Amino acid sequence: MKKILLSWYGITDLKASFKLDENNGPIFNAIKQRKYDKAIILGYVDKDKKIDEFFSDFQGLDIVEIIKKYSNTLYANKNFKSWLQEKLLKENAEADIVVYDVFLDSLSDTYAMHKAIDDVLKELSDQEYIEIFLSPGTPVMAFMWAYTSFLYPKLNIKFIASSSLTYEIEEIKLPSLENSK
Repeated sequence: MKKILLSWYGITDLKASFKLDENNGPIFNAIKQRKYDKAIILGYVDKDKKIDEFFSDFQGLDIVEIIKKYSNTLYANKNFKSWLQEKLLKENAEADIVVYDVFLDSLSDTYAMHKAIDDVLKELSDQEYIEIFLSPGTPVMAFMWAYTSFLYPKLNIKFIASSSLTYEIEEIKLPSLENSK
C-alpha cells in the first residue's frame, strides 16, 4: 500500500526553502520521519503578485520583506518543490513530490480551497494510506482538509500535526460524522 502525504505548505517551509531559517520546515521533517512514497502539496498563489526579479543571496535583506515579496507566488511554489526534492535526495529520503498551484482570492477563500482539496482526493484510492498534515498553512486550510475529507469516507485517511518543529508528528483523531448524530 502506497503511503501518501497531503498538505499545504506554509511560511516556515518557505523560509526553509529560501535558507532563511536554520530548520528544514515541517513538510521536509514529516517526509523524513514518516517515510512517504509520495507527497502532494498545495501552494497558495496570489494572482495579483508578480515576481520580475529574484535575489539568489538574501544576506542582509529583511526576512519580513523577503517573505512579503515572494510568498504566495508561482516562483515560491517552484522554488519550494526544487528545494524539497534536492534536500530529500541529499538526506537519502525518497518521495515523489507534486506541488499544485492553487489560486485563491484570499487566505479565507474556502470555495477555492475546497475545490483544490477535492480535486486531490478524487485522484486517490482506498488502496493508498493517506496522511493529511494539518500544521502547515493556515487554520482555514486545515479546516478545509478535514471538512472536505469527510466527503471521502472510503479513503484510508489519517490526520497528523506537529505543534513545533522540535516535536514528533502525532496523529490527530477527529470524531466521525456518525458519532456526532
